[in-house]
Amino acid sequence: MTRVDLTVRGGGIFGLSVAWEAVQRGARVRLIERERLGAGASGGLVGALTPHTPEAWNPVKAFQLDSLLRAESWWEGVAVA
Repeated sequence: MTRVDLTVRGGGIFGLSVAWEAVQRGARVRLIERERLGAGASGGLVGALTPHTPEAWNPVKAFQLDSLLRAESWWEGVAVA
């Protein structure tokens, strides 16, 4: 059996992003997906990525906004690779 550094369960946007980032950092990654890539919860992800109005923010929503603001440069790195 091949040794891996990280096993990612789920081939949706989050799982693929984590796997890709780990590979870019030199990790050996195993990705486990029950169906086909993007077949599960990825289609309903927009609500999790869209921050609520500022008056309802908490640390989680602040983190989500920060993640969205950083996403553009991260995806540019994916496109270059």
